[in-house]
Amino acid sequence: MIVVRPEMNTFSEDTLWGITQNDSAMTDLTIADAEEEGEFNSTKGTDFARLGVAIGKNKHLEELTLFLGDNDTALDASNRDFYEGLKQNTSITKLLLRSFRGIGREIFKAFQENNNLVDLGVSFCNLGNGGCRFLTKALRKCTNLKYIELYHCNITDEQLGRITESVSEHRLWKLKFGNNRIGATGCEAIARLLRDPTCNLNTIVLSNNLIDDVGATTIISSLANNTKLQSIYLNGNQIDRSIQNAFLGLICNTSGINSTHLSNHTLEIISLRETEWGGDLYDNTPDLPRLLQLNKYFNKNHVAIRKILQYHPNIDMSPLYNLDIKEDDKNLKALPYVIDWFERGRKAVCGSDVRQCCAKRSVESRKLSSIYQFANAMPLLFVPPTSNLKQRRKRKRKRVYGKVQLLVRGFGSGTHAVDISLLDNVESLQAKLESKTGITPVGTVMFVCNGKRLEKGNTLNDSGCTNGSTVQASFFGRGGHLSSMRR
Repeated sequence: MIVVRPEMNTFSEDTLWGITQNDSAMTDLTIADAEEEGEFNSTKGTDFARLGVAIGKNKHLEELTLFLGDNDTALDASNRDFYEGLKQNTSITKLLLRSFRGIGREIFKAFQENNNLVDLGVSFCNLGNGGCRFLTKALRKCTNLKYIELYHCNITDEQLGRITESVSEHRLWKLKFGNNRIGATGCEAIARLLRDPTCNLNTIVLSNNLIDDVGATTIISSLANNTKLQSIYLNGNQIDRSIQNAFLGLICNTSGINSTHLSNHTLEIISLRETEWGGDLYDNTPDLPRLLQLNKYFNKNHVAIRKILQYHPNIDMSPLYNLDIKEDDKNLKALPYVIDWFERGRKAVCGSDVRQCCAKRSVESRKLSSIYQFANAMPLLFVPPTSNLKQRRKRKRKRVYGKVQLLVRGFGSGTHAVDISLLDNVESLQAKLESKTGITPVGTVMFVCNGKRLEKGNTLNDSGCTNGSTVQASFFGRGGHLSSMRR
């Protein structure tokens, strides 16, 4: 940060020269009337006019900060060249204003026409006397805004309502309204934003306002279906400790399994006092910090499963006995889904430490308990595993080892069709052929099927024979020579 005096000195000249020359290293500019705060200031209006022209042509400037107090400065509402330069600039995306002494109207008008702002911060500025009107007009036009901070601006509930209405269609990421005069009515305006299904807010700061339990409850109720907000700051308000229980019910509603599943699994930071985690912040609700930590897990389905497993140790399966059945007949259609849910629960608690290993075993035990509930309610629909296994083996044996027909060549003249079981061996095949043809080999007979020799002692199935396979027979005498056949 370059320190300058109120008049146009060497440092301010260098700053003006860098902006004029479109210096790529100069991405932020501060205009201030205090020596220790600014990079640029002057008592001449022509210097600010030159600066405005340079800003209008600059392509690298990204952040503009104006810290203007009660000291003398030549920048006022009549310096048209300066504000015209702000209108023409296309690179500034962040604007910070502090005590802008009546020039806010011109600044807001300039930026509402170029619509480049992404980040807007206004602090220590009284938005009375029409200031809020100029601000809301600019906010409505600046549709690219992601971050808005209005700190110590004396904002009332009525003004907050107009502000939130002007940004209701924006894709905002953060809203900060610390140190203002926001009360219960203003909380209703915030709640309308949070209830909107298109709301993209990640962080909202309402510290040091006039919010009571009624206003806090309004905001909590608006978060029931919100899946975007991760941080909310309400410290420094007139909030009772009972609000902690309301937040606990929001994060994990234990009145039923479905209520727990539909709880808020997104909120990660709740600040109700001066610190987020220290001291006795959550002395009434010791589970709240742990649940907020659990909400930081990326997989929200696993977060919901872990909450259900923790706060519902005995899950009643009876409501699932009549799935997809209009009558009173019980069925097992829900059982595969139940087993799959517990399998996902096992993955949700999976880990290497002892505590998570114990949780994994608990999930397996509860899965068996759920299956037992189905079996106990519908015993006739369960087939004993051993009987079922025997039937499968019997069907397999009948399918694989039934009677087949083999075509044998080389055993006498022509081709012989032999009906035989694949459980029979080579000796049985030869005996059937001898009986059918009346031929008794003098030497040894070798059978080949699919290029593989049928070994003695092996079944035809082991040798790869199937129904319709062709078997080639060859006769050998002693010494491996072809032998003769005898009728």
